[in-house]
Amino acid sequence: MTDTQYLNRLEIAVSLRREGMYALALQVASGIRAERPEEYAVYHALGQTYTEIGEFDKALKAHEEAYRLLQHLGSPTNRTKEWQICALGLAQARLRAGKFDGSTWSLWEAGRCGISWSPFSGSKFYTGMEESVDSLLVQSEGGYGDTFMFMRWL
Repeated sequence: MTDTQYLNRLEIAVSLRREGMYALALQVASGIRAERPEEYAVYHALGQTYTEIGEFDKALKAHEEAYRLLQHLGSPTNRTKEWQICALGLAQARLRAGKFDGSTWSLWEAGRCGISWSPFSGSKFYTGMEESVDSLLVQSEGGYGDTFMFMRWL
């Protein structure tokens, strides 16, 4: 399979998923995986499709493999957007599986920071690794409902 064929088929699989044609999306993506098992993006596409049909165990495995393969391509700074997309997909899959450890939250933050929200000007993201913090601003990324639900944890 050439690179162009790979990219075209991947786009077809993603489009089928977006149209709700999950069985066909899985069939196309699985065909790509059989021919190019080293491609992280096909595992991410499979993970997204499995998530949408409620097969969360399969989704987690697919997202773990996507993330693992992407890490072999080098430093996250070399492929920041792709890395963030895979990190967020894996974080969401891990959260659905009840894996609330620190690595999950690190993946969540890495996937979200600077993509869908940013800190206020002059501030920086809190990583939990700082030795001392004078103040902490909790910035809501959702609406008031999300804020009210989160407030009890503060």
